[in-house]
Amino acid sequence: MCSANIQPVFTTVPTFVSPCLPVTVLHKEYATAASMDCRSARRMCEHDLRSGLVDRGQLALRHTTIVEYWLQRCAMRQGGDMICSVPAATEQASQPRKDTQLLSTEDSGQNMRIGIVGCGGIGGRHLLSYQNNGHAPVALADAFPEAAAKAAEKWGGKPYGDWREMFTQEKLDAISVCTPPNVHREISEAALEAGIAVLCEKPMTTTLEDAEAIARAAESTGTLFFIGHCHRFQPQIQKLREIIDAGKLGAVRMFRTRIGFHFPRAENSWFTNADVSGGGILIDTHVHSVDIFRYLCGEVEEVTALTSTMDTPLGPAMRVEDSAIMTVRSTEGVLGVMEASWRTPPGEVQVKMYGTAARAVVNYQTLQLTVQRADEKEPSVVDVQDANRFDREIEHFLACVRGEQQPRLTPEDGVIAIRCLLAAYESKGVRVRVEAPSSLPVAVVPRDRRGSCVFCCVLDQPSCTVATVTEITRTGSRAWQDRGPRQRLLALGPTIRWR
Repeated sequence: MCSANIQPVFTTVPTFVSPCLPVTVLHKEYATAASMDCRSARRMCEHDLRSGLVDRGQLALRHTTIVEYWLQRCAMRQGGDMICSVPAATEQASQPRKDTQLLSTEDSGQNMRIGIVGCGGIGGRHLLSYQNNGHAPVALADAFPEAAAKAAEKWGGKPYGDWREMFTQEKLDAISVCTPPNVHREISEAALEAGIAVLCEKPMTTTLEDAEAIARAAESTGTLFFIGHCHRFQPQIQKLREIIDAGKLGAVRMFRTRIGFHFPRAENSWFTNADVSGGGILIDTHVHSVDIFRYLCGEVEEVTALTSTMDTPLGPAMRVEDSAIMTVRSTEGVLGVMEASWRTPPGEVQVKMYGTAARAVVNYQTLQLTVQRADEKEPSVVDVQDANRFDREIEHFLACVRGEQQPRLTPEDGVIAIRCLLAAYESKGVRVRVEAPSSLPVAVVPRDRRGSCVFCCVLDQPSCTVATVTEITRTGSRAWQDRGPRQRLLALGPTIRWR
């Protein structure tokens, strides 16, 4: 993406064509020096539409201003011809327009209008991170109006009981979607169509159809959609990626994550309502593990899963799985094991990588990254400057909204994660019960009153006082019948059940 320093010049000559908008001439009055790229140019155009400065029919006729490549030639290929234009500056403007908020001005960080949809636990985390990045929300929406009001009292902004009303009443630049995942699609599509950048919490959706629909909306509108896979912004994980890329682990062969803790709130909330959440801990938590695997090991080729819920001292069986194991294989042959549980205190979160030259471990409890080489007896701690991953994620998101950085996560990252998780759910339905081979019977080996095995005589144990042997077999195969008692016992091996 190209950018150029824009001089504070006012023009009324419609001469600019954006390479990111092949059929649209951007029309705005703009008189502020800044660095602008194609994304920001589009957002400025969309702001005018939302604020009523121009309508779509007038877009190609009024308020024309150069918003990119001020002093450079800009070209767009159309029908095989190269169309070029050079802006014509006509006069200096002492002040920028006051009826338009420009995200690219020097004080744009303070002027950016942020909205929050969903004021629960993760919504509060987003609000804190926006605050840590110097932003206060202008509006907050929650299906429970009292939740929005309570959040507004703490963080500021106007509360709404309906996000649709918030979109209508507020001129937002960006939102965080922090609702249950079954409504992510509806909210995200509406925001994208309105030109509002979206940071959507994980999981992206509960179905692949919904995830792909969001991706299409982001592509068709050209509006930023950012999926909240926050562990890519964990400093230790980023450092581990650098170590892998530098070859310090050798050839990476195996990967393991463990995310275990006690989550009592899940039992009586939407987390255990599959219609709302899409499932249990597999979709809610393994979404992180899948994305970390992709970030460190490459694309996923195969997945399988085992899931379970049961009555425990911590509570009755849940409506969804409370524990899950996924196994994955990358296209390069790296094998991964992912463990997660809502009912295994104390809390433990670790990421482990195994290579031909070394092993690396990220411990989220100690916030340490350690590496142990094959010739070392003890691991060494890698120096990593710690920072909060949510703060860094939102810092990057805001920079992308301003057009200063390219998104590290795309809608496709969210779609791929959902595709992997749903495939894992499908795989868990294929149950293979491990039993004794059909050629080997299951034997019940009784004992006499003194506790001696009735097979002692077969094993030449003279202490045995029982003269008969009781065998319960599954098969009457000739091969089995032809064996003698001793050979039958030795062949049974681990299939014997003692009683």
